[in-house]
Amino acid sequence: MPLSWYPIIVLSPVLALATNCAAHVAVARISGNSGPYRAIVRAAIVGLGVVVALTLIGCRRLALPRHDVVSLIFLNSVAYLALSFDYFSFVNLCLTSLRIRMLREIQGAGGSLAGERLGELYDDRSMTNLRIDRLVSGGHLVLREERLYSHKSFFLAIATFFDWLRWFVMGPKADHQGRGWQRTESNI
Repeated sequence: MPLSWYPIIVLSPVLALATNCAAHVAVARISGNSGPYRAIVRAAIVGLGVVVALTLIGCRRLALPRHDVVSLIFLNSVAYLALSFDYFSFVNLCLTSLRIRMLREIQGAGGSLAGERLGELYDDRSMTNLRIDRLVSGGHLVLREERLYSHKSFFLAIATFFDWLRWFVMGPKADHQGRGWQRTESNI
């Protein structure tokens, strides 16, 4: 049975997204800790090349008219870029949530806030206290006799999954959120 190119043309944005994810893992591991954005952009460009190539090859094999080829390349590229942006947003979720929280803090203070005050609100100690308060209020931690105890193991399972995912993407020497934490046998 001959290869039908129509499904490949239709699925090319999804195939390109899969290529984007694989390229992101490869580029991140090769380049080490040179920052997450460079690897994401390079992988997105690889994926864009894949979607254009698959669409172009498929259209040529189906002998489609030039205006259809251009339209399908444009449509598939836009669809891929939308999927790629979703992937970028997923990867960038932690940093984005902190930025949004800071912007809301400024908005809640009447539209302006001194940089020093914002720094005080989001220094290491206050961020830790904020996260602990959220974990306690969400029932994930329980405070008894001035000690914190894990309460819901589901949240810990999710955190472990994301630790594993970070390790998978960035490699075994991956820096944990830029704080110098490295995965070793003693802290696994």
